[in-house]
Amino acid sequence: MDISTRLSQLLSSTPVVPNYSNKWSHHGRRLIHQSMSKEKITKTEKSICFDIGQPNTTLSPVKGIKIQLSSGEEIALEKNHLENLSLYKESEGLPELRQWLLEIQRREHSPPQMVMDNHPSKFDLCLVTGATDAIYVCYKNMMDEGDTILMENITYINFIFSVKSQGMNIQGVRCDDKGMIPEALEDELSNWDKRHPGKKRPHLMYTVTCASNPIGYNWCLGRMLDIYLICRKYDILIMDDGAYHFLQYKEDFRSFQSFDVDGRVIRFDTFSKTMGAGYRVGWVSGPEAIIDKFIINNEMTCVHPSILAQATLYSIVKNWGFDGFKKHTRTVADFYRKRSECVVNACDKYLKGLATWTVPKGGMFTWITIKDNDIGGQEISDELKKNHDIRMIGGDLFQTDPSLFCRSIRVSFSLVSEEDAVKGIKCLADVIQKRVDQGKLQNGVGH
Repeated sequence: MDISTRLSQLLSSTPVVPNYSNKWSHHGRRLIHQSMSKEKITKTEKSICFDIGQPNTTLSPVKGIKIQLSSGEEIALEKNHLENLSLYKESEGLPELRQWLLEIQRREHSPPQMVMDNHPSKFDLCLVTGATDAIYVCYKNMMDEGDTILMENITYINFIFSVKSQGMNIQGVRCDDKGMIPEALEDELSNWDKRHPGKKRPHLMYTVTCASNPIGYNWCLGRMLDIYLICRKYDILIMDDGAYHFLQYKEDFRSFQSFDVDGRVIRFDTFSKTMGAGYRVGWVSGPEAIIDKFIINNEMTCVHPSILAQATLYSIVKNWGFDGFKKHTRTVADFYRKRSECVVNACDKYLKGLATWTVPKGGMFTWITIKDNDIGGQEISDELKKNHDIRMIGGDLFQTDPSLFCRSIRVSFSLVSEEDAVKGIKCLADVIQKRVDQGKLQNGVGH
């Protein structure tokens, strides 16, 4: 059956809504709205308020903020946004920015929960202090110490360390250049009790399906459909990290959220890669029952992401409009595409016969694997740093199983000039060749 037919069948199938209530950790079950949190939003200008400890806006020392765009154009923050700088606002995010982002999700992904009439699981969105924090909040809400989460066997390094630091387990699933291998996931889940006696079967999966960090690949649509249906079979929720969505070199990638008929995808997006990491503003979207816990977490911790950051971002994207925002993200993606092509061309020139490498579909990374089975990526990256002041990261840290010998290196080309990229790859090739020659001498080859 061809991909389009399978996709059509899934989109027309009856939603199999997950049982959200049995997914919460002890921490997640304790998250409930504060008694005043919803009420404060409904107050009017005529209300006489003795209940909320809001600062008085007349005391703010800031009376105006102007932003100069790279085009030279200046825009000013609106009066109501300046007043908001003094206030505790909605924990789900500034209403104007939140509505703008809901429209972005509709345009980019068209989630079935959002566009289907009478879907049994409502769609929602919450502003967060960066996607990394939201990812942490998500698994803490759904996993207790000793629980296990599924993920690609090579994945985002910070996520691996974060989960392990909380006393939780990770289970890598084999992948290739098309993404996670469905047969490997099915094998792992169907044999879970036999292989992991006494451990609860995972109900959560973390993925980076688009322009992944560290490999730079996209999952193919056929694989994603297979993985989604396996998750439906075993009632697994999918945490899809979309940090690099707007850095695709070709805009032909279809996300999990775009065919999430059931309401089992929790999607994480961010302004970090396109507008600036320092804003610390991202958004999480998916089933209302899940997103509500993020809102409660905001209420109890940061209250909401920075109002100044939210207001600044909203002022910019409002000025641009949706088409202007997309024009900007295409410019950003094109910048990284050119850097990527430079690195790949250098690999073609200097690394042939010594290594293989991924050709990134987006983002800012490529994954280089040394062909010699006895040369580790970490030892090569150590030598490059020590003797040549060239910084790369050995692939060991990105593996879910650190005991496996790793011949790979992650190369980030975001901050490297084209000239330095060529110089660095050539030096990498020289160091690998030197190690290969040393190995031949030790083994008596050529004598």
